[in-house]
Amino acid sequence: MKLLFSLSDRPTLDLLNGLFGETFSISDTKVIRGSTEFVGSDLTTAYADSLLVVLREKEQKKYHVEFQTYDDHSMIIRMFEYGYQIAKQGMEKDLQQLVIRFPHQLVLYLERDDSIQDELSCVIELPPYEEPDRLHYKVPVKKFWNIKPRQFQTQLYALIPFHVFASRKEILDIIKDKSITSVQRTELVHQELLKVLRIIESTHESLIRIRDEGKMELDDLDKMVTVTANLAHHLYQKFYTYFESFYEEVETMLTSLINHEALAVKKKEAWQEGMERGRQEGIKEGIKEGIEQGVEQGLSEFVIDSLDELGPVDDALKERVRSVKDIQQLKTWGKLAARASSVEEFVRQIEQ
Repeated sequence: MKLLFSLSDRPTLDLLNGLFGETFSISDTKVIRGSTEFVGSDLTTAYADSLLVVLREKEQKKYHVEFQTYDDHSMIIRMFEYGYQIAKQGMEKDLQQLVIRFPHQLVLYLERDDSIQDELSCVIELPPYEEPDRLHYKVPVKKFWNIKPRQFQTQLYALIPFHVFASRKEILDIIKDKSITSVQRTELVHQELLKVLRIIESTHESLIRIRDEGKMELDDLDKMVTVTANLAHHLYQKFYTYFESFYEEVETMLTSLINHEALAVKKKEAWQEGMERGRQEGIKEGIKEGIEQGVEQGLSEFVIDSLDELGPVDDALKERVRSVKDIQQLKTWGKLAARASSVEEFVRQIEQ
């Protein structure tokens, strides 16, 4: 998911414009990707999803976005902690007084839940706990399922890969349904996964059209393919028993779609710029390798995402997962996380 915040400046600025109602233009604005790793006073490490710093003339603005799949009552606390850590990095004096300026913040919820409010909020009370000493801290919420189709085409096209995630909740509901037989359950889940394959196809046809419009670079397209592959891999790890060839079909589809279209685009650019013909085949192979490498890089985030669904995951465990470099071990941990009934059960299994 974090790959989406490493896109080139044009899609990144369009994303910020769509999420925060800004009017940034590529002609007079520069984007810097800030560090999302924070070390607390207890020496534990926390990782935010994104921090973007936008520079325009003498103005500097910071934007912090977190992705969330389900409603978590501790989210507002995490947002405050991240916001404070970001603010602490840029503390400054104003008229001899220290100013701690929080970034613009937003939580993007991916799975439909009508109980989610339009903002997260809490009240921070300071002694002597009277009204002037009450700080109302609020973070706006963006709901993926409420985004209009036109917004995906004009500003929020960087979020298009998340359409792949749309069927996950429906699949989980089918699996939990006690009123159907196992045969019916298998068939229904299989049909949902077939729907995901169709979504992937239409998603990337949309991305290629947007690329043809000049809104993003070939590297941006490649990164979005990687995000799509990672999300599809997440679904496969959770539900592979219902459709064993699902991920193989995803890889075939992505490689076919992107290699054909992206290579055609690059071929035209290469001709215009006088690049060597051998470069074309290298791009084709590079995209394929990039998809495979992206899947491997996404394994640690898949483990963490799977654990997040089971309950709160402390920063120490997240750091432990991210520190593992062995791909086979991460794949094993991914299967354990997908099948575990609690975070504690997962920890017990990996320590055996």
